[in-house]
Amino acid sequence: MNNNIQKLFENKSLSQEQIASILQHRQIDLELTGKCSLMCPYCISANSKTYDSSLINGLGIEAFLKKLEHIAKPYMPLLFAIIGPGEPTESEYFVPIVKRLLELGNNIKIMTNIRGIVNIQKAISKENGHRVQLVVSFHLGAFLERQNRDYLRGEFMANIKVISELGCKINTINTPLSPAILHENVALYLSDIKEIMNITQQQFQPTPVEMYGFYHGKRYPESYTKEELTQIAFIHEQLHYNYQQHGLVKKEDTNVIANQQLEQQIQHLENQLTLKQCPCVMMMKHIAIDLFGRVRYCNMVPPFILGNFRDFPEHMPIFSNNPVQCPADICHCKSSGTAHALFPYGITLNQYYEAYYSDQNKPEIAKLFNDEKNEHNRK
Repeated sequence: MNNNIQKLFENKSLSQEQIASILQHRQIDLELTGKCSLMCPYCISANSKTYDSSLINGLGIEAFLKKLEHIAKPYMPLLFAIIGPGEPTESEYFVPIVKRLLELGNNIKIMTNIRGIVNIQKAISKENGHRVQLVVSFHLGAFLERQNRDYLRGEFMANIKVISELGCKINTINTPLSPAILHENVALYLSDIKEIMNITQQQFQPTPVEMYGFYHGKRYPESYTKEELTQIAFIHEQLHYNYQQHGLVKKEDTNVIANQQLEQQIQHLENQLTLKQCPCVMMMKHIAIDLFGRVRYCNMVPPFILGNFRDFPEHMPIFSNNPVQCPADICHCKSSGTAHALFPYGITLNQYYEAYYSDQNKPEIAKLFNDEKNEHNRK
């Protein structure tokens, strides 16, 4: 940690109220499968990830659930996030795992494209649907590239209705912004989001997502054209201003918006946060168990593996009660770093970069952040 960043953390600590809140929102992520029937060309699951969890395959579903219950019991109720890299609702383990965790009084978050609606209905009832939240992927771009595009869109809308009737909470609707949307179908995307709002009668956050990785032989987001970037900006303007004014979507935290804007300005300066030794609350609130049984606190720090779930003693403590210094040289995700190592201490991304570049003897870059801060204060 450089000297100026170290000064940012001097005399800063978490309040008892903050610690209590963190401990009440602990989460365990579970990966179930690498399979996904959609096989969207821009997704990591389209690249031959056709396997189920070797961890659960090896232990057997009952042994896995028993061990998970023993390890997690001291911290229950927890939030269990059922996540990718594939489509979790298509796994044979989805129904028994979700049903058991709900029976134990936990809350569930599912990251899903909702095509596995039959399994969702088997796992969740109207009695416990209020304890389930969904992060939904709306792959309109992939739908548009197929001959059955209208069927896929209709299926998606019908499944949204079923989920709403179960009483599940939709947090976000994530939509990868492929050229298929940006060239001729921006109006279709915006109208589809409005239709989802009408179906659900819920406030959720529609989130257009820039593509990362290879798509039809080009690497993104670098390959977006100027015209496509203009369309992306237009989509964000429509969603985050016009719709919010009518109370149709959740309002984003102003600090988050300010930091997103700042991130866009500094992309050419620094691609990753350098958070080594910064105190991080992630280890107080989160662990992830991947398809192979590897356990880690932070999905953004792949080398920091705690061990394998198969080898964990049944009464092993899995969460820290206090912040832990980050072991990573860099943070691969600004949102993770800011949310868990900076924001809890009242440090903004703006302040972090200003301190970082000042210590790097780059006063002209540090001035950029001072100017940005002064401009923000004037507004």
